Amino acid sequence: INELFSPQPKLPMNKQYFDSFDVVRTFELSLAERGKLIVVNSTSFDNINSLSKTVASEILRECDIALWILKAEEDFPDMKLKFVKTMLSNKLLNSLVVAINQIDLVNPGNWNLSINLPSVKQEKAIIEVEDKIQKLFRVAEINSVKVVSYSAKRKYRLKKLFRALVDACPEDRV
Repeated sequence: INELFSPQPKLPMNKQYFDSFDVVRTFELSLAERGKLIVVNSTSFDNINSLSKTVASEILRECDIALWILKAEEDFPDMKLKFVKTMLSNKLLNSLVVAINQIDLVNPGNWNLSINLPSVKQEKAIIEVEDKIQKLFRVAEINSVKVVSYSAKRKYRLKKLFRALVDACPEDRV
């Protein structure tokens, strides 16, 4: 979140719903006269207990969009997709942005540091990762998902990710 919005100073954590579990945290970013952006951040939904799922589900009901960040080289089992489908309302499923981070680490290929771009081979591999994720969502009948690959470390495609988030917002909230 700090890489995407580059606030100074870095965003402080406002609330932590599960102190011992570190599951859900919220951050607030002022948008001047436009109001504020409240970010609900979950470190992982893989290990959430049933109470945490209930609270997380309640928090998600208040959200306008959902951003799911994956690592580019991460395996994406069907059970995670089923979990997302049960946790997110139809409204959020229709405004879901899947962000694939760490694309600078995708193999084969080497990231060209001098121009901050993937090699030709790496770009093809990145497209394959995006297509694979898009296909998994289509099979699960979640067709409106927006898939964006980026690198927070290299600050690559952050504007594209931000644009996808804005585009996913309801018009009356942008």
